[in-house]
Parts: sequence; structure tokens; C-alpha cells
Amino acid sequence: MFALFVRGKKIDLHRTWCAHTSALGTTLCVTEVLKRYVGRLRPNTYEYCGFSLELLRCTDTDDDWAKSFPTGQRNWAKSFPSGHASVSFCGCVLLVWYLRSSANVKYQHTFVWRIWALISLSPLALAIMIAASRVADYYHFVGDVVAGSIIGACNALIFSRIHFPSQNLITPPETNQEEEEALDPFVAL
Repeated sequence: MFALFVRGKKIDLHRTWCAHTSALGTTLCVTEVLKRYVGRLRPNTYEYCGFSLELLRCTDTDDDWAKSFPTGQRNWAKSFPSGHASVSFCGCVLLVWYLRSSANVKYQHTFVWRIWALISLSPLALAIMIAASRVADYYHFVGDVVAGSIIGACNALIFSRIHFPSQNLITPPETNQEEEEALDPFVAL
């Protein structure tokens, strides 16, 4: 829907939807496969299992501590990579890419275009805050968040290039109106 407001073309809505769903879906799959394969304990796992420094083991022998873990049973061994970081960076990098590419080329050397280029980077602040909150709340180590951020950002860039191959982050090319209408599946409607 955001694509219609920025550019006003239905083909952009379709391409944007495809880029977001494929990038987010791939990010979620890669993240979940790595979480299950690596099985790294979360930083706050020992707090919930009643870890004893004298015995060097968890003192809560029954499995109730795993069930009392805030995110549910068995999530205590899914620290690497951070799912929140990967999804937030994927979505925000796609949004930044889309905002940057939606700027009109004819204004590229003006002050307004430079301000728009800076404003379009603002979604990254949200992704960074989400990733940092996972470390601050002791749900992930810094490496988990960095890995998740890289996975999300890479998937966003890969799928944005697949679905918008002719566009560039720095200077988006001018579009040919007739070519866009020929590719638009909604023109016949």
C-alpha cells in the first residue's frame, strides 16, 4: 500500500509486496533453521534454571523452569541468530531502499533531495533500537544480534535487487511510462 502513496503505480505495489514477502519469508526460514541447528543458550537461561555456581549446574531438576521461561518451552536454546534483529533489519532495509529509490532523479542535486536521502535512513534507527533492546533485556548476546541483522539486511538487498533490478539506491533511473504500463497486470481492469 505504501508503494501506491509514494509512486502511485499499481505495478509498484505488486513488486513491493513480492519483495517484502519473499525477503521476510526467506529471512524467517534462514533464522529458524540456524536457531535449531546451533541451539545456543540465551544469556538469561541460567537465571531461570536456578544455576548454582558451587555445583556448576542447574538446581531446578524438573522441566518446570523451561516452561516458566517467558518466551515458552525450548526457546531458551534458540539464541543464535536473533529473530527480532533479522526481521526488523529485513523490513527496515527494504523500506529504506524503497524510500531512497522513490526520490525523483531530477531533484538529485538539490537540498530537498539530500534531506530526503537522510530522512529515508530513519527506519534503520528503529531496527537498531529493536536489536539493541534484545541485548539489553538479556535475551541475546551481541553476536546473535549482529548475525540476525546481517541475515535480514542481506536478504532485503538481495530480494530488492531481484524485484527491482533496474533501480539504484543512490540515483534511481527515470522510468519509462509506456514500459511500466505494459508490465502492469492491472491495466486491463
